[in-house]
Amino acid sequence: MPPFVAAAVLAACLLASLPAEGFNPMGTIAATWSGQDNPVPGAFSVCAIQATALYVECLGTSHNNSLPPKEKEFLALSGGGLFTCGLDYGSHFLVCWGIITVPDTFQQVSYTSVASGGDHVCAVRGDNSNVDCWGNIDQPPPKLAFASLISGKGFSCGSLERDQRFAGGDLGRMAIFAGSSNVCGVTSLGDLGCWGGDDHGQSRPPVGFKFLAIAGGLYHTCGIRADDRRVLCWGNNEHAQLSAPLDVPFSAIAAGDFYTCGVRLDRAMQVLCWGNSVVYPHEASFNVSPAPCVSACGRDEYQFDQLSLPCPVLRDKVCLACSQCLNMQEISACGASADRMCGFGISTTASARSYQRQLRRRLALVLILVAVILALGFAVICAYLCLRRKEDDRQDAGKKEIPATRNENDFSAAPRVVAMSPLELEVATGYYSDEMVLGKGAFGAVYKGVLENGQAVAIKRAIISNNRYFTVFIFLREFFYLRLVN
Repeated sequence: MPPFVAAAVLAACLLASLPAEGFNPMGTIAATWSGQDNPVPGAFSVCAIQATALYVECLGTSHNNSLPPKEKEFLALSGGGLFTCGLDYGSHFLVCWGIITVPDTFQQVSYTSVASGGDHVCAVRGDNSNVDCWGNIDQPPPKLAFASLISGKGFSCGSLERDQRFAGGDLGRMAIFAGSSNVCGVTSLGDLGCWGGDDHGQSRPPVGFKFLAIAGGLYHTCGIRADDRRVLCWGNNEHAQLSAPLDVPFSAIAAGDFYTCGVRLDRAMQVLCWGNSVVYPHEASFNVSPAPCVSACGRDEYQFDQLSLPCPVLRDKVCLACSQCLNMQEISACGASADRMCGFGISTTASARSYQRQLRRRLALVLILVAVILALGFAVICAYLCLRRKEDDRQDAGKKEIPATRNENDFSAAPRVVAMSPLELEVATGYYSDEMVLGKGAFGAVYKGVLENGQAVAIKRAIISNNRYFTVFIFLREFFYLRLVN
């Protein structure tokens, strides 16, 4: 970057003393720049802090054959050109690896913020908030208390504690992020503005969006959307730097020169990269802490996943910026342990409760309507079956009845036998009058009888024979035939 451009950006940051909520480039993921205009496809270098353990794991190319110390807990990381720096979790001492390391003078100093640039490092001291810088960079103004820093290629910007302390209103607080040659500022309402280098459109963000965080590369810029935490990129796309995943939410992102990597929120908090033909995650992917461990969440932040205990110290917590409602209204506010919820047609928590009651009423009406429809359908089916049955009965009544053929050996189909006394038989036959004789046989005569109810019957009067059993057999046979006739 030309010197006058770097000076202009530096003057805009330091001399204007923009009030800011935090120029915080640190995070749980840091990408480095290769410093080449024609990068090797697939080359990348990213370091990230493992969830819970807080150890640093680096992916891709190692610079200067240098790696972070093993089994050392880190608070946050910041990537520069071919090097990475991080703050120790307990002491806040600064550790760097790659082409730039920490000078002996500063190795035992506790810092609250670190910003890695193209070939320099600046850090805010914890005792007096003064800034220490080393590498290819001018020294900052002396005796100024800084709250935090950002660094680009050949420049650094800082927010003064006095401006942060007295900044008033939502528009007055601004988080600022640096790319290689440009700076972007995000207000607490999610509004974004960029300035500085713009030869590839990296300082011209798309309109109509709100953002939570920004990451700048060499000629491209990416931002986490405030409404759904998806990533949107703009600027140069020669190496597919703008090909961010469409449906993946992120908690943090970091940009290298021609690529960007982020910590995804939807699945196991893994690293996902795009641009410069970078293919990651690999099979050896690991979980990354979504944000640094802090003692308390700030304004417009909520505590992430309280049950997972992502920090070694129980009192510390992981905090994420609250989402913003874009083209929607707020259903529930951002609280201490829950993000803001957005929806359509409702604006407050009370309205949300009212909306839920309306939903319950509508559900009840739908259930009643379904029950009525089912009852009507059942009634129609029953009426149809009844009409069909009556029609079948009428058709059956119109048919001629065909008497069933009786089997002479089938006694179950015979008429019911009526027992009568001898006197009743005599009265019915006129005391066996000859006028009532219908016929005679070898073993007796058949008389016509009339019962009291007027029913005519045939009565067989047997003649007693010496052969008792043969006489009974003949009688029963003739009696059976008479039953069939009657």
